[in-house]
Amino acid sequence: VLDSNNSALTSLRSQAIEFLLGAETEADATRLADEAIIKGVMTVLSGLEKFLRSEDVNSDDELSVRQEATIKRAVDVLPHILLLTSQIAKRGKNYAEIISKLIGESENKLSVAGEAQKVITLANQLKSEYGIKLSLVMPTKCISELILTEIAYSSDSDSVVKYAKFDSLTDYLLSDTDEIVTACCESVLSLMSGGKREETAALASNSSVPGVPSPGEGYV
Repeated sequence: VLDSNNSALTSLRSQAIEFLLGAETEADATRLADEAIIKGVMTVLSGLEKFLRSEDVNSDDELSVRQEATIKRAVDVLPHILLLTSQIAKRGKNYAEIISKLIGESENKLSVAGEAQKVITLANQLKSEYGIKLSLVMPTKCISELILTEIAYSSDSDSVVKYAKFDSLTDYLLSDTDEIVTACCESVLSLMSGGKREETAALASNSSVPGVPSPGEGYV
């Protein structure tokens, strides 16, 4: 057991040293941190999509109280990770470089906004189908902000990444759900006017991203 612990500690120490050596400047350190965050965000979004498509939350019967609570907790993750992503995207070219690197040669070329939109769509479908009392106000506000931020990157014709464009907001602006339309409009007007949303600022300062369940596991 001691040998195993020592081995794990050695490996952890090596990773930490490698990270520090790679960050020769503050800009390098920021980029490494941003890359780690975006990588984590993409993993979380993938997990959320799989979870919302799983048999755990899709059935012919009515959802149980536990299932509804689990879906709500899954959706609660979205504002946190979308705010983090928007902060990175607004800093400049790091975002484009990181996304391009992470996507690489994979068949999926969607950006973070594209992946998040799929999750929000699934959540809204579950809400409509099962009548879940699920608020999508904050996820819609945050995805709208990220979409507007990503639009600047979509002008790069050489990029293999499918960044969000203006028409990415269509689903929210033309939604049959009043709260989604309102949330999108408020986000657009706030961002365009340079204003700060108190509730998202508070959310960002107190953010803690809960774990994402694998299909069949659910939240504990």
